[in-house]
Amino acid sequence: MPAYAVAASPAFIVLLALRGAFGPPPEIVLSGINRGANAGAAVVHSGTVGATLTASHAGLHGLAISLDVLSPANGTAASGGQAVADLEHADDENRHWDSAATLAMKLLPTLTHTPPGTVLNLNVPDLHVDGIRGLRRATLARFGQVQMSIAEAGEGFVRTAVQAADEPLEPGTDLAALADGFAVVTPIRSPAEATDVKINLESIVVQTPAI
Repeated sequence: MPAYAVAASPAFIVLLALRGAFGPPPEIVLSGINRGANAGAAVVHSGTVGATLTASHAGLHGLAISLDVLSPANGTAASGGQAVADLEHADDENRHWDSAATLAMKLLPTLTHTPPGTVLNLNVPDLHVDGIRGLRRATLARFGQVQMSIAEAGEGFVRTAVQAADEPLEPGTDLAALADGFAVVTPIRSPAEATDVKINLESIVVQTPAI
């Protein structure tokens, strides 16, 4: 299978593919396997998920796949406030990428039978597939697995730090399922107009510039 390396964001790469940059446009977009979970409300910041949302906007199916390396069930958790960078030295060669790939393949038939534009966000524990307790559907948690803080700021620069979030887990959410050793999937779609929001524009005066 031909492969291309592109120095661009995942969403922009999908956009290029949709315009035929690499041959015929794709029929489905798979994004990942990302190192680290893309769960909770933090999916809005995820390049992995962003690629599939670009596909969703074009009416395609998408599957975002991430391997959780921080949940307690995986034995590699960072405690609340501990810098996630502390885990960067873990041996990625021994992580269970095959588990994420196996579950992604099993999800594909389900994905293709969903309405056009559907994205499945799959997060898989860093465990052998036989050690995963099952596959669950769950809602997005109100927060992400990690949080960013400003470590240092000065004239012309800002240095950030990423730490494990210490908010309590909410039952029924993707982060709670991951912490219990389950793989978790959440159907999502690209952003759309909030048709249920009512706004009153009659009181707003827009002045037309004089000609």
